Amino acid sequence: MEVSPRRSRGRPKGSVSRAGEEAERLVGTSYRLPEDLVFRVMKASSERKIRRIHPWAQQDLVAEALNAWLKEAGY
Repeated sequence: MEVSPRRSRGRPKGSVSRAGEEAERLVGTSYRLPEDLVFRVMKASSERKIRRIHPWAQQDLVAEALNAWLKEAGY
């Protein structure tokens, strides 16, 4: 029995593409966050997905917000 290779759907796992940028490698990590913050991220993500506004993935929204904060703080 011959097994055919799986076709890739969308972007490769472990990468994220933004307009005009190459795919970045993603690394899994875990943080404990206040419950309210998690619900707000979930709400923003679902509302953006319904309106088809990129980015809408929770990890992309959190990465964008964290990058903005780190940049503003001089890191």
